[in-house]
Amino acid sequence: MKTMKRIFLSLAVVSVSALVLFGCGSSTTEEPTEPAAEAPAADVNLSTANDTFQLPMLPQLLEAPDAAIVEMFGESENDIEDADGNITGREYPGTLFGQEIRLVTTYDADTTVQVDIAFDSTEASIDQLAEAISTELGASADDYNWESDGAAFALNEVDGTLTLTVTLAE
Repeated sequence: MKTMKRIFLSLAVVSVSALVLFGCGSSTTEEPTEPAAEAPAADVNLSTANDTFQLPMLPQLLEAPDAAIVEMFGESENDIEDADGNITGREYPGTLFGQEIRLVTTYDADTTVQVDIAFDSTEASIDQLAEAISTELGASADDYNWESDGAAFALNEVDGTLTLTVTLAE
């Protein structure tokens, strides 16, 4: 009798297992009838907590001599030179709004006349960066342009790279 119960129980387990496996193998996937909606812009963390550079300090770089820039940031990894070998700018890697950037200074007669921030590999959209810049400067954007502390800020997208250019306001 004990053997019969074991055989019956084993057959029941095998039968239930076969039914479960058979049910898992069938597919009744329906095709979607409506087109998928566009995905919203990805949330990108634009925190300034660990930034190498701070937006409010960029105007202070304008009109600074090359020696002051080197004193502040050290020798750059990439000097920009003219045909005569004179330094016309410097490039520094860093972070701004939590994004990897290249800060590039441009000199005229050894004085900084422009600072460019290139967001080379950001996932942020131009609108997301514009919102973060507006918040940081405490000013609203006029077509991706701001003025603050005597400096003009312009956010542009060129060949897929977002660049923030800082110059003296006119």
